[in-house]
Amino acid sequence: MSETDRSASPDSDTPAELNISTEKVCFIIIKAREFDVKVEPVEPDPASNPADDGQGEILEDYPDDPTQTEWRGHPLFGSYEVDNEGVAPRPLTLVEKGVLKTFLLTRQPMQGFAGSNGRARLPGNFGANAASLSNLFVRATQTTSLADLKKKLIEMCGQRNKPYGVIVRKMDFPSAASFEEVRRMLSNSGQAGGGHPVSAPMLAYRVYPNGREELVRGMRFRSLNARSLKDILAAGDDANIFEFLNSPAPFATIGAASYVAESCVIAPSVLVDDVEMHPVEEELPKLPIVPAPEMRAAAAGR
Repeated sequence: MSETDRSASPDSDTPAELNISTEKVCFIIIKAREFDVKVEPVEPDPASNPADDGQGEILEDYPDDPTQTEWRGHPLFGSYEVDNEGVAPRPLTLVEKGVLKTFLLTRQPMQGFAGSNGRARLPGNFGANAASLSNLFVRATQTTSLADLKKKLIEMCGQRNKPYGVIVRKMDFPSAASFEEVRRMLSNSGQAGGGHPVSAPMLAYRVYPNGREELVRGMRFRSLNARSLKDILAAGDDANIFEFLNSPAPFATIGAASYVAESCVIAPSVLVDDVEMHPVEEELPKLPIVPAPEMRAAAAGR
């Protein structure tokens, strides 16, 4: 831990930047899991459409393409030739210009849909198969550099008389949390009005007006789910790959499911308005009194 590590501060309601890079994930994955059809789909209500909550101006298209095997020279983790039901997949545009267009479908009959689009990748209930995303691309219509994104975050804090903003650079997804912690987060999400909950932040930094960043320990989102993240103010010009093993378990919790599906999300960083955070309820483990010895020194002493 660096000298800037601190315990969580009292409740804060600040703008936040979700800065995603390799091995880091944001709410896009939670949003993507809403496209998996588990019950008979109906005509979505505009007020509850998971992809049409006022973010069409920033994040526009969500194509899911299992046929694409690489991106900018990087092999994609979510590619496959046929799904578990033997159906060859085809590229899908789940969201177009901010409007939800279709769902991930299996061979299970669904009213209003002609058939499977090759997304049966996980076992479902009563012998059926469940749909899962493959290579999901999130594209923004308007982008800005990461430096300008951070500058805008600082400006927003000044306009609202906030002492600092928050940058989240890594989240716990797939989650390594205990089952008790997972139940607590699901319970908090239910009290907030339901919707797909968002996993806990793992690397969160306070950003002060002078640009200085300070690592904060033990922070959790309060009453936050995928629909809460509708106020996306800006998107970065970066496009980073996050590869993971998806599962039916909440937050794709590691070890909580018997089956997994290789998945990949390519998405930019985003600036989100008004994210409330609070300290964890349990006591944090104490930091080491002395720093860990370097591995080189340990090896040399053998």
